[in-house]
Amino acid sequence: MQHNNTLTKYTMTYGLYLGLAFSLSVFLMHLFGTVHSPGDEIGLFNALLLSFGMLIFGRKYRDTYFPNEFVYRQAFGFTVLLSLFAAFIYAVFSYWYFAILEPKGIEYFIDQMRLAYSAKDNLTAEQVEALVVLYKNALTPGLMAFIVFMYHTFVGVMFGLLMSVFIKTPLRLEK
Repeated sequence: MQHNNTLTKYTMTYGLYLGLAFSLSVFLMHLFGTVHSPGDEIGLFNALLLSFGMLIFGRKYRDTYFPNEFVYRQAFGFTVLLSLFAAFIYAVFSYWYFAILEPKGIEYFIDQMRLAYSAKDNLTAEQVEALVVLYKNALTPGLMAFIVFMYHTFVGVMFGLLMSVFIKTPLRLEK
């Protein structure tokens, strides 16, 4: 029971730090005039930041609380919780970003989607416009925050599968 409380507190604390770091990167790019939309370069930077955060904070947690044995399952659980908490903080910021700071960010995202769909040979101009109208009617700051939450949670789980290999206690060969 103590382990679960420690794990939750630790991942909430460092998930907060990562979520704030994600938010800060978007805010700084906003100050430099770059509009953020899901899947852009800022998102890639944040995904890399998440993987490094998993590795650093995961090893610190392992060395502090499980110096003798920290198996893959425990490491993966750690990475999933860390990514969930970081994604939640980042989603709250994203709602604020798209609702207050950059309300035209949703329009920018829709324009990027229009360009992406227009580049596909199998969609007609009418189909592209129908998709754009659908996006315009459906996308709200709340939905954008939900998309950000789901994206970062998914990326966190995928990266967690790999990072857990490097977080778990290394195999010790006895002679």
